[in-house]
Amino acid sequence: MRNAIRTWGWMACGAGLCLFAGCASPKPAATTDPELSRVAGVARLSFEQGSLEQSARLYARALRMARKTDDAREIGSNAYNLAACLAELGRYPEALGFLEEARGEFARAERSQADLLLLEARIALLSGQFSDALAIAEQVLPAAAKGNVPSYRVQVMLLRADVALARGAAEVARVELDDAKKDLQKQRDALLNAQVAGVEGRVLLATGAPADAAKMFDRQAGLLKSDARFREMALTLARAGEAYQQAEAFTKAGDRFYRAARSLYAQGDELEALKMIQAALAAAEKSGDEKFLKRIATLFEEVRHRVESVKKPPAESSNEQPGN
Repeated sequence: MRNAIRTWGWMACGAGLCLFAGCASPKPAATTDPELSRVAGVARLSFEQGSLEQSARLYARALRMARKTDDAREIGSNAYNLAACLAELGRYPEALGFLEEARGEFARAERSQADLLLLEARIALLSGQFSDALAIAEQVLPAAAKGNVPSYRVQVMLLRADVALARGAAEVARVELDDAKKDLQKQRDALLNAQVAGVEGRVLLATGAPADAAKMFDRQAGLLKSDARFREMALTLARAGEAYQQAEAFTKAGDRFYRAARSLYAQGDELEALKMIQAALAAAEKSGDEKFLKRIATLFEEVRHRVESVKKPPAESSNEQPGN
């Protein structure tokens, strides 16, 4: 059974874990067009549930509808949301194109461009353009509406921390993180708190404290769960599993991978679930927990059965009538 899980899983989905890396999220937009509102609402829900390709298609449709109205707020909001989706998908040049469209419409509607700048800075970071990311981030606070400055300040400091981590400067990242946590005390935003926990986990990993990092990823997963971000929660559980594995806490590592697999399977992502099952299997074998291995095997069989039933071609129909 253990070899079957390994062999079948690798054939089905290949190696590696796709872990959550946060980016700007789509924003709800006020609209007087009921159909546009419906399409944009479904797009946002798809984004939050991790169905990024579907979300991008829906936001593209909403943007076409908004362009028809020549409404600057509608065009700007849906162009921004489409850019955020494409950035999550790693399609950075396309994302920047729609971000530029949003910039023009935000200016026409006299709206704050802080969210646009944050997304642009995040794309620069993910593209490896670290100096550009920092330069763009410097423009965020001057562009923010007065009431939102504390929230944006935290996000800018977290972005600086991520840049420092990408450059291998964990101590610089720790300073930025500590400053962000001071401002965070004034914020009750679950997603912002989740982002802080994730950055702290990465800082702890970079400074050789994987057990403490795993606890931070557990906290991040809990915050994402409280905001119904279940796909991000599952991928963060997997990150916690990796950290526990580095700390040689194999029982906890297996538990997190198993829970990630179960959640992703329930969300309809069987192939990603299989990757997590493989990771859970490796951890459980090191822990020597035979009962847990059986639970993993049961989940694997359920997922495999589902995947194979979907792949199975329909039976060929015959033109002959019975009895002929």
